[in-house]
Amino acid sequence: MDSELAQKKIKAAIKQLLKKQNRTYSDLAKVWSCSVPTVKRQLGQEELPLSRLLTLLEWLGLTLSDLHKLADSENVMSPKYTVRQNEFLAKNPREFSFLMKLYEELTPEQIAQKYKLSALTLEKILIQLEKHDLIRVGAGGRVKPFYAKMPSVDGLLGEVHLQRIIDRMATFQKSRIADLLSMHARGLEVPKGGLTWNVSDISEKTYGQFVPKFHQLMEDLVAAAKLEEKSMKKSELKVAVVGFGLFLCEKNDPNLYLAKEIMDDGLRT
Repeated sequence: MDSELAQKKIKAAIKQLLKKQNRTYSDLAKVWSCSVPTVKRQLGQEELPLSRLLTLLEWLGLTLSDLHKLADSENVMSPKYTVRQNEFLAKNPREFSFLMKLYEELTPEQIAQKYKLSALTLEKILIQLEKHDLIRVGAGGRVKPFYAKMPSVDGLLGEVHLQRIIDRMATFQKSRIADLLSMHARGLEVPKGGLTWNVSDISEKTYGQFVPKFHQLMEDLVAAAKLEEKSMKKSELKVAVVGFGLFLCEKNDPNLYLAKEIMDDGLRT
């Protein structure tokens, strides 16, 4: 195994262990008799001294063998936000969006320029992200996300973020559908597409066979778009907005009427 990759896996495993045992960087700083920034650096870009690694393992009650087993597990390189980080990002959409742009490899300055953020606002965002261990400052003052790989968006953050996406897409769809209906009423040619909805009684097996086919079609569309973006002129391209929700529900789902009886909305109070 590449030595750099091995070190990353070991450090990722250490971070997982700290979270599982509800230990903080402040706790570890006391064990190592150093500052919190030093802990962050040595669990980040700097080399972790063997003496400190052994002290850490003794403190956690583990052996080197235990650590290597965890480092070799499949999910160690798939980080998760801590509960504190998850709650912070859920309550602060600006900071969450800023962090997502960092994962797109934009610099803080580029993000600030694109979204017209003042120097003071930019400073406040960076302070909060660093305070919650969501970014780190590397050589030359370069700001990077704390986790090398973007953690999964779940829990409260996932719920809030998904709701924001749904609300934005609903607003877009209402606007676009109104435009299409107006075009149709004026006798103009309407582009193919629109809002599609289907609710069917179906077996779990058939549904399970359909979903991969649907995802493959989406992947084919994205691949074709990437190819055309490189091979065609921008003036020849339009923008396709494609989004579907796929859900398999139980017959007694209390909210199922919202999907099955969409034409009776005017009768409900």
